[in-house]
Amino acid sequence: MDLYCTDNDCYRAGAKIIKVEYLIVHSPAVYPTIIRVRSGAGGGWYKRWNKPGVEKLVHGFIDDTGVYNFAPETMACWHIGNNYGNARTIGYELCELSSAGEFAKVWDNAVSRYAALCKKYRLGAERILGHCEAHDKKIASNHSDPEPYFKRFGKSMEDFRADAKKHIDGAQPGRMTAGCGRYAAGGVAGAGRGK
Repeated sequence: MDLYCTDNDCYRAGAKIIKVEYLIVHSPAVYPTIIRVRSGAGGGWYKRWNKPGVEKLVHGFIDDTGVYNFAPETMACWHIGNNYGNARTIGYELCELSSAGEFAKVWDNAVSRYAALCKKYRLGAERILGHCEAHDKKIASNHSDPEPYFKRFGKSMEDFRADAKKHIDGAQPGRMTAGCGRYAAGGVAGAGRGK
């Protein structure tokens, strides 16, 4: 769903992506505060980011209710603290929720979205990076997300890429259950820094 942050400073600047080379996975590192896209502390992420004076911007947020686009994919959002990276990446924040069931829904929504972006931009799953991994490639600022969020539920970026690859390859990976380590179909998931 499109919820463009048209009042955000980055959105108003309107810079364009040069070429999509990587897809970046973020988490906002505000847990135990629970904030969804349109509800929670401060009225939700959309309300917090859609106003003048806010310079950071991601392409969207993903929570347990769906995927919400805050900017067009063609926009160079200010989300990884590096001009080179901002001009060559698409990034979404995964809302940090508290229960395993909520996490499973966020995970499934995110895996589906990132797999669809890989197909669209003809990228392999290895081109999906956590913010921390993008820093290691010197295209992002030094953050640890999303690993701390994933680790709380026994997951990692390797697991995320593996599930996205199943989608890219056309497999039906199954939905994550509340236990987060097992799938309703498709076998067993692999075993499993703040902003």
